[in-house]
Amino acid sequence: MNQKGFANIVLIILVVVLAGALGYVTLVKKYTPTSNEQLINPVRDEQQNQPTTKPATKTDIELAREALIDYFNFLNKKQYSEAIKYHGSGYEFLQAWNPRIDINDHISLLKNGCEINGLQCLKIKNILSQQQISSTEFKFLVQFENNDGTLFKRGPCCGATEEQMPTKTDFEYTVKKVNNDFLIMTPPVYVP
Repeated sequence: MNQKGFANIVLIILVVVLAGALGYVTLVKKYTPTSNEQLINPVRDEQQNQPTTKPATKTDIELAREALIDYFNFLNKKQYSEAIKYHGSGYEFLQAWNPRIDINDHISLLKNGCEINGLQCLKIKNILSQQQISSTEFKFLVQFENNDGTLFKRGPCCGATEEQMPTKTDFEYTVKKVNNDFLIMTPPVYVP
């Protein structure tokens, strides 16, 4: 093989290597955004690379449970204007205890019920069970806590013995869905 033939082979190899390198650089540059592109539209790249997830929607029983907890938290904090949004047991019995308060003054009726008349407006300590009775009705078995954090117990009262009226710690509550609102149909525990 002469030198001219050898030089031609080397030249061809060199051209092929340069063409391959130039092709590689062009290909990489085509798929890698420049720093200007990253600064101009960083959101586009993030959105394209992020998986889309829908926010989890809560079931009706979860919403009923939250309403029950919120109702008693508001009563316990004496936020009666917030509590009336969840109050579904009516105001007639409260008005009978407080005849001087107008039946439409729901805030004052709840306030007297909790602070004067013997309703135990305590926070819920535990929800022992929950059950959906129908598409609009839910039952919960709950325990309450005293303000010091201990379990609330309603013992015998009014001259009754433990056998006649055993001490109770678990109370059943009904929540109803009315339109898109969840109303607590059972009044707070009463202790005379």
